[in-house]
Amino acid sequence: DLEKYREQIDFGITSEKLISAWKDMEQKADECGRVEEVEELDQQMLKVQSDIVDLQWSPLVRRQGDTLDILEEKAMALYRKLREKPRVPDQRNSGESQDMVRILLQAIQSFNKKVNDICTHLSKTMACKQKVIELLPQVERVIMLMNEDEKTITKLQEKRQKELWNLLKIACKKKKKKKSRPKLKETMTGERLEEIEESQSLCSQIQNTIMDTIREQEQSLMLLDWSWLSPQEMKNQELLS
Repeated sequence: DLEKYREQIDFGITSEKLISAWKDMEQKADECGRVEEVEELDQQMLKVQSDIVDLQWSPLVRRQGDTLDILEEKAMALYRKLREKPRVPDQRNSGESQDMVRILLQAIQSFNKKVNDICTHLSKTMACKQKVIELLPQVERVIMLMNEDEKTITKLQEKRQKELWNLLKIACKKKKKKKSRPKLKETMTGERLEEIEESQSLCSQIQNTIMDTIREQEQSLMLLDWSWLSPQEMKNQELLS
């Protein structure tokens, strides 16, 4: 609006009140920008989202081929095998019990590792949750400010429309005022007016000359001798005179 106004200011309509109102609206519209705040929040949310995706792809979430499950199956198989053996003490060897001990030790070590992994996973999960809790008020604040900015822009747009109608009203009044003025004096130069006046004076002189000539001819006709005409022709001549 300001750009178009400047283009026509030299030959069109000017209004200090209008230009002042538009500049004020331009300043208020610039203050409504939230680009930097939104970009900063977007970067923080992307980091949190990346951490959440890493947690979702953690082996703890996907229980496929768990070590404890495998060791449990081995221990159950070995137990069934030991029960099938004869119960005579002399016919059992120490190697069979050592296999069970080895499986139990592996299970304990795997369990301890699993507990540590779970604690680490929970710690990362709590850290992500804390980041989300901290970001939530900031996001709500920016959304509230954006809603207020939207209302401000709407009011500015209504004010802009009102000023445009005022500008149109000024233009109509200016055009009407131009039409009410005498066209000859508005559009013609002094030299042109002088030529027109001379032409009008010359026309008036010519008309006067023609009228004088007609009157002289009428008078000369009346002074002529019409006795040689017949009575009827003389009567017609008198009617013509």
